[in-house]
Parts: sequence; structure tokens; C-alpha cells
Amino acid sequence: MKRPLLSAAVTQLIAAVISTYCYREKLHWSAVPVIVLVGILAFEVLRICVRFNKNSCLYYLIFLIFPVTIIRTGIVSDRLGKCYEDITFTGTIYNMQNKDGYNVLYINNTDIHTGIIVYTDDNKCNAGDIVRVTGDVKEFDKPRNYGSFDANMYYISLGYPYKCNADKVVVTESNNNRLRYILYVIKQKIKGIYAKVYKDKAGLMSSIVLGDKYELDIKTKEEYQKNGIAHLLAISGLHISLVGMAVYKLIRKYIGIIKASVISIAVIIMYLIMTGETVSAKRAVCMLVLIIIADVYGRTFDILTGLSAASILILGRNPYTVYSMSYIMSFLAIIGISQLYPVLMPDEKAINSRMDNTGKIVKKSIVYIINALLCSIAVTLATLPAALYSYNSVFMTSIFINCIVIPLMPVVMITGIITAFAGFISLKLAYFYGLGQVIMFFDFYDFVC
Repeated sequence: MKRPLLSAAVTQLIAAVISTYCYREKLHWSAVPVIVLVGILAFEVLRICVRFNKNSCLYYLIFLIFPVTIIRTGIVSDRLGKCYEDITFTGTIYNMQNKDGYNVLYINNTDIHTGIIVYTDDNKCNAGDIVRVTGDVKEFDKPRNYGSFDANMYYISLGYPYKCNADKVVVTESNNNRLRYILYVIKQKIKGIYAKVYKDKAGLMSSIVLGDKYELDIKTKEEYQKNGIAHLLAISGLHISLVGMAVYKLIRKYIGIIKASVISIAVIIMYLIMTGETVSAKRAVCMLVLIIIADVYGRTFDILTGLSAASILILGRNPYTVYSMSYIMSFLAIIGISQLYPVLMPDEKAINSRMDNTGKIVKKSIVYIINALLCSIAVTLATLPAALYSYNSVFMTSIFINCIVIPLMPVVMITGIITAFAGFISLKLAYFYGLGQVIMFFDFYDFVC
């Protein structure tokens, strides 16, 4: 059987879609027989398509994913749709942001067993603290009109289905999670460096390198979204691979492949925590970890197997993530790169034969441009249905814009990282490394948009 994890991922995806829909529509246990019947039929179709042996243990393991996902959906769903008035609860601050003078706290491990986003003007708490919060806990608003933004489902998919405008926040234990506290302090320090070096472009750099969009102006967000390059502002595979693979390749020659793999995996996990643990970033981290492990053991990495493993882990934690556009767009983009791009990819030998009289550098440049354009087309085609559903429009010029701006992203990212490190030593050094290049690139991005 080829790609068993792909079969497991598809089975889990079907189970997540069916079970979450049933729970949302209040069908609950009365719909279980129907869910199971549909699951069995879907699984048998899948079995026939992939042609794997019924006697295999893997057959039964994959089959169990369906009821396990249904049960997991039920556990998550039982925590939804409630309202707590004037409640006091405790939890750990996993992440926090400052917006317009107040703090946004992302709190997990709470007394009510679910994530809560707390809004407070209290500035005494930090990431990693255990806090006691008093206030009204409510769901996020549901859409009143068809097609409008569903804040309720968006935050459920993130694992934070409730919000609380806190009357009181008390720190009961400081720095309980030392790692999150240290990473938060580093993040704030880097943001301060960017604010001094890049001035009005600081929010853009913080968004690209740190995934922090709170200081990014609305106009810039809209321009990037309109032109199809909003993914540059979110921590995704491009950012994770640049950080993780750069560390891995730089140090493995000096300390050995095993130590290098452990250090690089630790670095990307810390980077994931520091940047907010978005769905697209989690997907990228899962896949990059598997790439590194495959390299350590001398195995070939299969992109669909890696994508399947990431999907199983993400949906296993929260089946409602299936409704997240970050999940949908991220996974569709990888499918486009892995499945559509090879079909569109031209024969390099044929191209080279037609350019016999052309210089070597020119040939490579033309081939690179063609491949970049076709890769962008493949991603656009793969994500087109989701983009049309979510945004009701697609700008085809984004294909060409992405071909221009994406190759520049590694330079911007590396410059931003070097500037941050330089800023810890000397602000003058940070100015030297970062100011001129990045401002030039950002001005170019603004021109393209």
C-alpha cells in the first residue's frame, strides 16, 4: 500500500467534516448511525481506490481513525455554546499581544477546559504566567448575514472559542512556563529594535518575521490581500523552512547530523511558539521535522505523506480546524506544488536546446522565471475554489506579483533576522545591516501593489 498516511488523513478529514457539521446542526447522537454508515462507505471506496490489503493491521488502524475523530469532535463540541457570567477562572498565558493600549491574552489550560482570549488593560502579566481572571465569558459573534465573516467558527478553529472582557486579572504564579516567558521577552525586544530601525515600516517587518500583525496598518493589510500576497504577512512554510533549514545546513557540517537535527528542530519549535502557533506554521513545522528526520535516516521525503501526517496531528487536536481558511489554503497550496506543478513543469532539456546560442546565466535565469511562474499558477489553481468561496474574488495578477516578490522574501527574512541579532549587540550595527536593503524592498513591494 502506497502512502498509508494519506489514506488515514483522508479518512480523518471526512470524519471531521461530517461530525463537526452534525454537532453544529445539533444532530448529536441521533445522527451517529448515519455518520458511521457514511464513514464505512467512504472508507470502503477509499480502500478500493488505494487497493490495500484487508488483512493488514494498517487497515484496521486507519478504520479506527473515523470513530476516534467523531469521539474527539464530541469532546471538543461539549465545551462549546456555553456562557459564563461573572466567573473566575485560572489558566496559563500561552501568548499575548498589545493592541491600542490593552493586552490580548491567549489563555489555555483553564478551569473550563478550553482556550479563552482575554482582553484587559492590566500590564502586569506576561506570557508563561498563571493568572486568575474574573469577568463574563462569552462566545464570539456568529454571522448575521450569509457570507459575512464567521468570527465564532474562526476562533473555534483556532482553539479559542470564548472571549472575556476581564474585570480583574491577578497573576498567581509568575513565569510558570519559563520558555514561553523568555520567547515573549525576546519577541518584544526584537519588535523594539524594528521600531527604532525601520520606523513606519516596523509593523510590516514584525508581521513578516514574527507573525505580529497588531501594529500593521489596515491599508497595508488590504493592499497585500487584494494583490494575493497576504501570505507573506503570515508565518507559513516559507518562513519556517528558511529558519529551520538555514540552521540545519549551517551547523550539520560542524557538529554532526544528529546534533544538528535536534538543535534545528528545537529552534523551529521555539520559533513556532514565539510567532503565535498558527495553523499554517504548525503544518510547516510538522513537515520540516519529517524532512529533517528523513535526511538523518537517509530516506526520501514524500511530500504527500508529510502533508498527511501534519493534517492528522492538527485535526487530531481540534477537528474544527477543518473550517480554518489557514488550514484549507495552506494544504491546498502544498497539493498544488506537489501535484499540479510537476504536470505543468516544462522539459528543461527542450528549453535549453532552443537556446543553444544563449549564455549559461541567461538560460538559468529564463528557466528559473518559467518555473517560478508555473509554480505560482499551480498554487493559484489549487487554492482558487477556496479563495473564491472565502473572498468572493481572485486577482489573476497575483500570479505574476508572487513571481516577483516571493524570490525577494528570503533576502527580507534573512536581513530582518540579522538586524534583530545585531540589535542585541548594538543599535548602530542594526542600522548598518538592515535599514537600506529592507526599506528598498518594502518600497518595491508597495510599488508592485
